[in-house]
This record gives sequence, structure tokens and C-alpha cells, in this order.
Amino acid sequence: MEKTKIAFRTGIVLVILAVFVLSAVPAVNAATAYFVPECSSKEPGDHSYMKLYVDVPAGETLLSWQAQIIFDPAYADITVVSKNCDQYADDTCFNTVSKNLSYTPNGYAWSFGYQPREWDPVEEEWVCPPAGWFVGPRTVKLARYKVVAEGTSGVSLVDYGFEQFPPGCAICLNSKLVNSNGLENSNVTWLSGTFMHQRTFSKNLVNGWNLISLPLTNCTMTVENIIDTSLHDSYDALYKYNTSTHSFESRSLTDTMENGVGYFINMTSPDTWTYSGGAYTAMNVSLSEGLNMIGGLNSSKQVSDILTDEDHWYATTFDANLQKYNDTCNPVAPSVFNRFTTLEPGAGYFISAKQGGWLNVSG
Repeated sequence: MEKTKIAFRTGIVLVILAVFVLSAVPAVNAATAYFVPECSSKEPGDHSYMKLYVDVPAGETLLSWQAQIIFDPAYADITVVSKNCDQYADDTCFNTVSKNLSYTPNGYAWSFGYQPREWDPVEEEWVCPPAGWFVGPRTVKLARYKVVAEGTSGVSLVDYGFEQFPPGCAICLNSKLVNSNGLENSNVTWLSGTFMHQRTFSKNLVNGWNLISLPLTNCTMTVENIIDTSLHDSYDALYKYNTSTHSFESRSLTDTMENGVGYFINMTSPDTWTYSGGAYTAMNVSLSEGLNMIGGLNSSKQVSDILTDEDHWYATTFDANLQKYNDTCNPVAPSVFNRFTTLEPGAGYFISAKQGGWLNVSG
């Protein structure tokens, strides 16, 4: 008898759920906010204009917006938030962009816009959309930020804030899009941008095999951009070590290179390898049990700071001049026997791990 009651109650719940699903309003597709370019790299003192766009989906409207833009002041600063409607005649935008730049030394800028505009090709002027707001689907430009490479070389996210910040700024509200009903669109994907305060790295490579790594990170991390642009006529092979198959794999021009990883490059003639990017300041690479081929940071690091008796057997270097593995470091050996003491920028190394795990190193 009790089983019958339980089944009856369950049936009621299922019916209620079915009615709710049938009567629910279909979900509106998510809007997406993003930067163009998504990644920008500039030399010290130079700047990039990063434009903030939003894709308004079908069934959604856009009346106004506001954005907290957060960046790392160690590497960059935002000095201007520009109005948009006087920039491109084939665009849609917001005519008014207000800004609060007083907090930018702390890595913060706030902006908002209203009075949406679109270009009228007949009248050759900016006019308000017929509805008084933008109706999706369409792409709208919200703002243009001038991001300057300041401080030291490094990589800064250009991100969004969603809380009242800084506390002293009463008008600096959360990042949001508002529709024609004055309601916040809660279904927005906010895609961060990246700004690289870049510098140039150079390393002399000898004839034969050289074990290298990347002390800088770049917006385009392909072999073509990082290696081939500089060494097009002076190398014929580039290899990465696969810890799963315990074998070396050839890299093609379109393959992506990684920071924290070592690469063997075979030089057909001596040359100077040069490329630019933001400083690689923190390593977080996965180690497999056994042999791993790793790289270094943008600054020197003591091997004793990363090699432990609990996790590693040894680490070793490759001497390009001698074309052989040379100095080693064993964490349990007396220091007099450890001639390999320092991880240098641009060099690659082998490290033997007792077990799988992560190698975390900060500059």
C-alpha cells in the first residue's frame, strides 16, 4: 500500500514539471562581449587600441552598457576611453562613452555608454536606430581603450569586474548590458583580452643541435612566428619530446610552441635567434614520471629552488658546443658535484621525475 502512495506522488510531480516545461519561455541566446584584437603586443611606451564589441543575439535588445576594465599596472595602463561614433562609417556604436580614469594607476578603468547610434549611408551621419535601441542579431562597438605598455615587460589580462570597485568610486558599477526594458542581460559571455608589454630576446645558436626554450610569450606562438621568421635559412629541424611515447616529435610551421617546454633545434649554420613578446614570469608545467624536457623563465632561476629529493631524480643540461649532455644536478648529491646550478632564459633542460605532477616556478 505504501509503495502505491509513493508512485502516485511521483506521478503528480512529473505532471507538474511537464506543464512547467511546456509553458516556459524559450531561453534567449547569450550575448558575447569581446576585444578586438583579442591579443595585442607593444614595445615599451607604445600603445594599442583595443576595441570592445558585443554580439547581440536574435530576440535580444541593447539600450545601454557599462564595463569595469581591469588590467595589471605592472605592465600596462589605460589612458583613454574613446568615443566611437566618429570613427567608422560602417559601424554601430554608442554615441556617448563616459570614463573614469583616475584609478588606472591601480589597474582599473570604468566606462559606460547610452544613446545607441548607427550610420545612415544616405544622410551620411549617425542616427538613432528606429526602435531607440539596437535589436539583435547585430554586432555593436561599445568602446575603444588606449592601452599603453608601461612598467616592465610582462603579460596583462584585459578583464572585466562585476562588483563595486574601487570602493571610493561611487559610480563605478559592475560590467553589464541593459536591454530595452531596462533589465540587465544575465546571459552574457565576457571574453577577456590580453595585452603584452613586449621586449626582444636574442640567443646565439651554434651549428648542430641546440636545446632551447621560450622566455617570452607572444600573441602568435606558432613555429613560423617564433622560430622561422628569425632563422628561416639556418635550421632544418625542430623537435619536442613526447613523454607518453618517450620519443621526439618534429614540429611544423603551423604547430603551436609552449612556454616552459624545451625544444631541440638543428642549426645548419650559426645564427642569432631573435623574437619578441611579453616576459614569461611564472611556470606551471605538467611533469610525467621519468624524463621530461623543460624550459626556463625570462630570468635566471636556481636549480636548487625547484629540484627536490621527494619529486625528482636529477636534472641535466645539453652543451651545444660539445653536442652532448653535460652538467647535472642531483638533489641528494653534495653541492660540489652539482655543476648545473642555474636555469637560464632561452635554454632547455631535461628533468627526471620520480612521479607525475606539476612544476611550479616563479621568477
